[in-house]
Amino acid sequence: MNYQHIFIALFALCFTTRAAPPPELTILRTQYEKLLAERSTAPFEAAKGDLDAKFTAALDKAAADAQKAGNLPGVLAIEADKKRIADKLPLPDDDDDGRTPESLKKLRIIYREQFKKLDDQRAASHSALLPGYTAKLQALEVTLTKAARVDEAKEVMTYREGLKAGAAPAVASSSPAPAADAPGRPAPQGAASRVSKTQKAANARRLVEWALANGHDARVKLDRKNEEVRLLAGTVPPKGDFDLLAIERPNGGGAVAGPPPWDACAGQDTLRKLYLADWKQAVPASALTGLTGLVSLRELQIASDFEGSLADALPDLPALNILVLKPRPPLTGPDVAALPRKYPDLETFALVRAVLSDEEFAALSQWQKLSYLMFDGPASMLSPAKVRTLATLPKLRELRFYGARPDALDAGAMATLTNVRHIDFAYNVTAENIKAALAVPGLDLLELSGIKTLGDAEVEIVGTHRALTTLLINRSEKITDAGFAHVLKMENLTELQCTGCPGISAAAFESVGALKKLRKLVVHETSFDDAALKSLTKNRALKELGIRKTGVTDEAVKAFTRARPDVKVDK
Repeated sequence: MNYQHIFIALFALCFTTRAAPPPELTILRTQYEKLLAERSTAPFEAAKGDLDAKFTAALDKAAADAQKAGNLPGVLAIEADKKRIADKLPLPDDDDDGRTPESLKKLRIIYREQFKKLDDQRAASHSALLPGYTAKLQALEVTLTKAARVDEAKEVMTYREGLKAGAAPAVASSSPAPAADAPGRPAPQGAASRVSKTQKAANARRLVEWALANGHDARVKLDRKNEEVRLLAGTVPPKGDFDLLAIERPNGGGAVAGPPPWDACAGQDTLRKLYLADWKQAVPASALTGLTGLVSLRELQIASDFEGSLADALPDLPALNILVLKPRPPLTGPDVAALPRKYPDLETFALVRAVLSDEEFAALSQWQKLSYLMFDGPASMLSPAKVRTLATLPKLRELRFYGARPDALDAGAMATLTNVRHIDFAYNVTAENIKAALAVPGLDLLELSGIKTLGDAEVEIVGTHRALTTLLINRSEKITDAGFAHVLKMENLTELQCTGCPGISAAAFESVGALKKLRKLVVHETSFDDAALKSLTKNRALKELGIRKTGVTDEAVKAFTRARPDVKVDK
């Protein structure tokens, strides 16, 4: 008997017999969105247009003053802001880049203050409408229940409760095949294709508005120009329709009032990257079924409180190959076992705070295409048996340990990882773990970032691994010239990065030129100076140099670039 065919038939039957969302709900939602546009969105857009006009006029005056003073950089900076306003793009978030004139800084401060007031007014208008809308939804529940339309009443209740928590499922506009079904049930495949172009555009705007108002950045493609634009947190989306390409975490993150409008994911078939994190209230894991239909999604990162199993709730995402889950509570053994079956082609995965037995960890062996694996906290406790599981992954190339525990690694077991080439440590690594990592036979890149305990003794251990071609050391204050001297013996290095290492003297950096294979050197935020720069002139292999926030003068850079025009300098 072909049980697979029976299962498929039963699965299809579940969807064909499911009741459609009540038409009364569709009507209420249409009315609410119209009211929201009239009382919140339209007034905001009008007021912002007036603000933009006043700002542009002020920019014109500032540009004229800069032109009279012969200040070309100032004129260019002001004209660039005028173009951003005309294109409905956000202003730069860095006013201290050394090129922004004081007059422009003052104008930007005024603009941002006024914009915040407008944005607060828009948010207040939105919040004022919600209680009346939810009251109507609750009244509809009562009406439907009295009419013996219990299933439809449940649809309304689920939508209302989700709306209150910021996790409302989608509601179909007219057909019995909604963009995203009720929580707990995956929507039918192809749901995205049944969303109209108008609804898709409206959903994209809702998602972007949530992202920008909740500490996230977004990336969109403008219809009118067919160009990709990054929108920064705290700004507003441009006018007109656009395709949503990504929702990302900005540098430093930001405040998140609540979870996204999950139903707005319906129809977003251009969305490639989705980062959702940092809201405070717990959300039912079933809300994740709202992601159904994201057929182009390649990268998904989720980090917040959930009730229920994320692994069970996550829908099929056919293009997914990067998955980072940081739920609270953390993933369990059954969760991890379910993920390879759901996403067999995954290439990147992060195991965060999960405590797994050796048997549960063995489920990772199903990911035969996995190339990058990150461990965080307790998840970094790798027994020899767990390492043997990793050894079965033929494409595994990179391991990252974020806060590795002192007894996380065993050198003998690590020696079996013949496919691994890169290992990254960030925070709390010990000398024993570094020794174990260096036992990986094919290791050619080692990164050590933000490790407060990293000192000369640990660097001496690294210096014994002469086969390394790339060494990245970031924000380590205890390393001195004595430790750095061991790095200078690593004759196979083609890339060296020492950033935020104040204990290394400028004189020590003068010996870096002896590394004859070195093609890239990055020494941001160090004592690297003019003499050290000059010492690199004769290193013919060097092609890239990063020297931001160092003691190097502009005159020295000019002299170096005249002597070595083939080297790209980042200062």
